Amino acid sequence: KLLCFWTSDTGELSHVFHLWQFDDHVHREESYARMRAEPSYRDEFVPVALPLVEAMHSQILHPVSFADQLPLIGQH
Repeated sequence: KLLCFWTSDTGELSHVFHLWQFDDHVHREESYARMRAEPSYRDEFVPVALPLVEAMHSQILHPVSFADQLPLIGQH
C-alpha cells in the first residue's frame, strides 16, 4: 500500500520519497516479486525510469510504541 509520495522542496532538490506499507517481510518480498514479474514494469517502466535514478536508498522503518496515538496529516 502506497502511504505517501513526496518531492523535496528544500535542501537537495529533485529528490523523490515514497513510503510503502507491508504486513511483514514476506508480504514485502512477494509484492516486489509480483511487480518485477509484471511485463509492463519490466518492459515499459524500468527502461524509462532507471536512467533518471542517480541513487536509491531503502530503509525498513518500524513505528514507535505511541504511533497509533498520533494524528495523521491530512486526516481530520
